[in-house]
Amino acid sequence: MKCLFVDHEDSFSYNVINFLRETPVPFDVDHIHYKKTYGMDSFDYDLIVLGPGPFTPDEVLESVQMVKSYIYKVPILGICLGMQIMNVATGGLVVRSKSPEHGSTKKICWSGTAESLGHSVVGSYNSLTNINIGNNWQVIAKDYNDEAQAIFSNKGTANLMGLQFHPESFLTDTSNELKKYIMNMVLTKVSG
Repeated sequence: MKCLFVDHEDSFSYNVINFLRETPVPFDVDHIHYKKTYGMDSFDYDLIVLGPGPFTPDEVLESVQMVKSYIYKVPILGICLGMQIMNVATGGLVVRSKSPEHGSTKKICWSGTAESLGHSVVGSYNSLTNINIGNNWQVIAKDYNDEAQAIFSNKGTANLMGLQFHPESFLTDTSNELKKYIMNMVLTKVSG
Protein backbone atom coordinates (compact mmCIF):
# COMPACT_ATOMS: atom_id res chain seq x y z
CA MET A 1 0.00 0.00 0.00
CA LYS A 2 1.11 3.50 -0.70
CA CYS A 3 0.56 6.24 1.90
CA LEU A 4 0.93 10.00 1.48
CA PHE A 5 1.95 11.65 4.76
CA VAL A 6 1.28 15.39 4.73
CA ASP A 7 3.77 17.12 7.03
CA HIS A 8 2.61 20.27 8.82
CA GLU A 9 6.06 21.07 10.26
CA ASP A 10 5.48 19.28 13.55
CA SER A 11 8.05 17.67 15.83
CA PHE A 12 5.79 14.60 15.96
CA SER A 13 5.86 14.00 12.18
CA TYR A 14 8.44 11.20 12.25
CA ASN A 15 6.73 9.60 15.26
CA VAL A 16 3.52 9.42 13.21
CA ILE A 17 5.39 7.87 10.28
CA ASN A 18 6.88 5.26 12.65
CA PHE A 19 3.39 4.64 14.08
CA LEU A 20 2.14 3.96 10.53
CA ARG A 21 5.02 1.59 9.83
CA GLU A 22 4.24 -0.36 13.02
CA THR A 23 0.63 -1.01 12.07
CA PRO A 24 -0.41 -4.40 10.67
CA VAL A 25 -0.67 -2.83 7.18
CA PRO A 26 2.67 -2.58 5.33
CA PHE A 27 3.17 0.95 3.95
CA ASP A 28 5.47 2.74 1.59
CA VAL A 29 5.28 6.25 3.03
CA ASP A 30 5.88 9.33 0.88
CA HIS A 31 6.59 12.29 3.14
CA ILE A 32 5.48 15.59 1.59
CA HIS A 33 5.39 19.17 2.91
CA TYR A 34 1.85 20.55 3.01
CA LYS A 35 2.65 23.42 0.62
CA LYS A 36 3.54 20.88 -2.09
CA THR A 37 0.05 19.34 -2.11
CA TYR A 38 -1.51 22.26 -3.96
CA GLY A 39 -2.30 21.34 -7.54
CA MET A 40 -0.93 17.80 -7.39
CA ASP A 41 -1.31 16.52 -10.95
CA SER A 42 -1.05 12.81 -10.25
CA PHE A 43 -2.38 10.95 -7.27
CA ASP A 44 -1.51 7.32 -6.74
CA TYR A 45 -2.06 6.72 -3.03
CA ASP A 46 -4.14 4.26 -1.03
CA LEU A 47 -4.22 6.46 2.07
CA ILE A 48 -3.69 10.12 3.01
CA VAL A 49 -2.46 10.88 6.53
CA LEU A 50 -2.71 14.51 7.60
CA GLY A 51 -0.11 15.01 10.30
CA PRO A 52 -0.21 17.25 13.35
CA GLY A 53 1.21 20.76 13.32
CA PRO A 54 1.53 24.09 15.11
CA PHE A 55 -0.94 25.86 12.81
CA THR A 56 -4.66 26.50 12.58
CA PRO A 57 -6.61 25.08 9.62
CA ASP A 58 -6.83 28.64 8.22
CA GLU A 59 -3.03 28.73 8.00
CA VAL A 60 -2.78 25.50 5.97
CA LEU A 61 -5.42 26.07 3.32
CA GLU A 62 -3.48 23.80 0.92
CA SER A 63 -4.36 20.87 3.17
CA VAL A 64 -7.98 21.97 3.57
CA GLN A 65 -8.26 22.10 -0.23
CA MET A 66 -6.62 18.67 -0.55
CA VAL A 67 -9.24 17.20 1.79
CA LYS A 68 -12.02 18.85 -0.22
CA SER A 69 -10.55 17.34 -3.41
CA TYR A 70 -10.13 13.75 -2.16
CA ILE A 71 -12.70 13.41 0.64
CA TYR A 72 -14.89 10.32 0.25
CA LYS A 73 -12.66 9.11 -2.63
CA VAL A 74 -9.42 8.18 -0.80
CA PRO A 75 -9.18 7.02 2.83
CA ILE A 76 -7.94 9.85 5.06
CA LEU A 77 -6.60 9.72 8.61
CA GLY A 78 -6.12 13.07 10.36
CA ILE A 79 -4.15 13.45 13.57
CA CYS A 80 -4.61 16.52 15.80
CA LEU A 81 -4.35 19.40 13.28
CA GLY A 82 -5.24 16.79 10.66
CA MET A 83 -8.60 16.18 12.36
CA GLN A 84 -9.18 19.92 12.63
CA ILE A 85 -8.45 20.32 8.89
CA MET A 86 -10.94 17.55 8.04
CA ASN A 87 -13.54 19.13 10.30
CA VAL A 88 -13.15 22.60 8.75
CA ALA A 89 -13.18 21.13 5.21
CA THR A 90 -16.62 19.66 5.94
CA GLY A 91 -18.15 22.78 7.49
CA GLY A 92 -17.07 22.39 11.12
CA LEU A 93 -15.71 25.08 13.40
CA VAL A 94 -12.38 25.11 15.24
CA VAL A 95 -11.48 27.73 17.86
CA ARG A 96 -8.68 28.41 20.35
CA SER A 97 -9.02 26.31 23.51
CA LYS A 98 -9.63 28.00 26.85
CA SER A 99 -6.60 26.17 28.19
CA PRO A 100 -4.00 24.62 25.86
CA GLU A 101 -3.03 21.00 26.47
CA HIS A 102 0.58 20.32 25.67
CA GLY A 103 1.86 17.01 26.91
CA SER A 104 -1.12 16.17 29.09
CA THR A 105 -3.12 12.98 29.32
CA LYS A 106 -6.86 12.60 29.29
CA LYS A 107 -9.31 9.75 29.46
CA ILE A 108 -11.60 9.26 26.52
CA CYS A 109 -14.65 7.10 26.09
CA TRP A 110 -15.22 5.33 22.76
CA SER A 111 -18.76 4.95 21.43
CA GLY A 112 -20.73 3.91 18.36
CA THR A 113 -18.66 1.79 15.99
CA ALA A 114 -15.70 2.02 18.40
CA GLU A 115 -17.56 1.14 21.59
CA SER A 116 -15.64 -2.13 21.96
CA LEU A 117 -12.49 -0.09 22.74
CA GLY A 118 -14.08 1.13 25.98
CA HIS A 119 -11.90 3.79 27.60
CA SER A 120 -8.39 4.93 26.66
CA VAL A 121 -5.79 7.22 28.14
CA VAL A 122 -4.44 9.47 25.37
CA GLY A 123 -1.76 12.11 24.93
CA SER A 124 -3.01 15.57 24.09
CA TYR A 125 -0.93 18.33 22.48
CA ASN A 126 -3.26 21.01 21.20
CA SER A 127 -4.35 24.61 21.54
CA LEU A 128 -7.49 24.30 19.41
CA THR A 129 -10.92 22.77 19.98
CA ASN A 130 -13.47 21.44 17.50
CA ILE A 131 -16.61 23.15 18.81
CA ASN A 132 -18.91 22.23 15.92
CA ILE A 133 -18.38 19.02 14.00
CA GLY A 134 -18.81 19.23 10.21
CA ASN A 135 -21.19 17.32 7.96
CA ASN A 136 -21.37 13.52 7.69
CA TRP A 137 -19.27 12.72 10.79
CA GLN A 138 -19.99 10.37 13.67
CA VAL A 139 -18.28 11.32 16.92
CA ILE A 140 -16.84 8.00 18.12
CA ALA A 141 -14.82 9.21 21.13
CA LYS A 142 -15.22 12.06 23.60
CA ASP A 143 -13.30 13.22 26.62
CA TYR A 144 -14.97 13.90 29.94
CA ASN A 145 -15.51 17.56 28.96
CA ASP A 146 -17.72 16.23 26.15
CA GLU A 147 -15.25 17.34 23.45
CA ALA A 148 -14.87 15.19 20.33
CA GLN A 149 -11.61 13.21 20.37
CA ALA A 150 -12.29 10.95 17.37
CA ILE A 151 -14.59 11.28 14.37
CA PHE A 152 -15.42 8.81 11.63
CA SER A 153 -17.24 8.87 8.30
CA ASN A 154 -18.00 6.12 5.80
CA LYS A 155 -19.88 8.25 3.29
CA GLY A 156 -18.79 7.82 -0.32
CA THR A 157 -16.30 5.13 -1.29
CA ALA A 158 -13.59 5.78 1.31
CA ASN A 159 -13.55 5.91 5.10
CA LEU A 160 -12.29 8.93 7.00
CA MET A 161 -11.09 9.16 10.59
CA GLY A 162 -9.91 12.10 12.63
CA LEU A 163 -8.10 11.77 15.96
CA GLN A 164 -7.71 14.87 18.12
CA PHE A 165 -5.20 13.06 20.32
CA HIS A 166 -1.79 11.71 19.31
CA PRO A 167 -1.91 7.91 18.90
CA GLU A 168 1.87 7.88 18.35
CA SER A 169 2.63 9.63 21.66
CA PHE A 170 4.22 7.70 24.52
CA LEU A 171 1.46 9.22 26.68
CA THR A 172 -1.19 7.32 24.72
CA ASP A 173 -1.98 3.82 25.81
CA THR A 174 -1.77 2.67 22.20
CA SER A 175 -2.26 -1.03 22.30
CA ASN A 176 -1.90 -3.11 19.18
CA GLU A 177 -5.69 -3.43 19.36
CA LEU A 178 -6.09 0.34 18.99
CA LYS A 179 -3.57 0.54 16.12
CA LYS A 180 -5.33 -2.32 14.34
CA TYR A 181 -8.73 -0.74 14.94
CA ILE A 182 -7.65 2.64 13.53
CA MET A 183 -6.14 1.16 10.38
CA ASN A 184 -9.02 -1.29 9.83
CA MET A 185 -11.59 1.51 10.15
CA VAL A 186 -9.74 3.76 7.76
CA LEU A 187 -8.78 1.15 5.17
CA THR A 188 -11.94 -0.98 5.06
CA LYS A 189 -13.47 -0.56 1.62
CA VAL A 190 -16.87 1.05 1.59
CA SER A 191 -19.42 -0.63 -0.65
CA GLY A 192 -21.55 1.58 -2.76
